[in-house]
Amino acid sequence: MIIVKHKEKILTGGYFDQPIAISLSPFNLMSMEWLLDLKDWFIGLGEQYNVNPIIFGSIYVGAVPFFLLSLRWLVKRLKQRKPIVIPLLLTGFFFVSAY
Repeated sequence: MIIVKHKEKILTGGYFDQPIAISLSPFNLMSMEWLLDLKDWFIGLGEQYNVNPIIFGSIYVGAVPFFLLSLRWLVKRLKQRKPIVIPLLLTGFFFVSAY
């Protein structure tokens, strides 16, 4: 087990050192705690931005593959020295679609 120092901001604006124990055991990956933390973070985003987290997450995660594919298409067209207007527009659209 490794103990590391972590600075955490407190409400007064100051910082205090809080040691955090990090275990390098592979069994930590098998616990469900990280999944629950991920779910809480994701639901918290919905509350923070006042949106439905399922729709927000679907658009956010769903746009990533299309963005990467259009970016790949854009780079390929640039290397071939062909027109890049449509790949550039699609790349920009998929980049901003999650926001």
